[in-house]
Amino acid sequence: MSIATAAGLAVLIVALFAWLRADMGRMETRLNARIDGVKTELNARIDGVKTGLSAHIDGAKTELSARVERVEQGNMDLRERMARVEGMLDGLRDSITGRDRRDAA
Repeated sequence: MSIATAAGLAVLIVALFAWLRADMGRMETRLNARIDGVKTELNARIDGVKTGLSAHIDGAKTELSARVERVEQGNMDLRERMARVEGMLDGLRDSITGRDRRDAA
C-alpha cells in the first residue's frame, strides 16, 4: 500500500467520522425537538384531564350537596311529624285515662 493510498484512506475515514458526527448532531437536534413536542402534547392532555376531572368533581360535589340537603329536609319533616304524633298520642292517652290537660296544670 502506497503512502498516497494510505493518506486517501485516512482522509476518507476522517471525512466519514466527521459526517457521522454531524449526522449524530442533527439527529440529537431532531430527537430533542420531538421530545419537546411530545412533552407539550402530554402537558396539554394532562391539563385537559385536570379540567375534565375538576368539572366532574364539582358536579359530583353539587349533586352530593343537594342530596344531603334533601336528606336533612326529610329529617326535619320526620321530626315535625313525630312531634305531632307524640302530641296526638299524649291526647289519646289523656282521653283514655280521663284526664284533662287543664287538670294537670
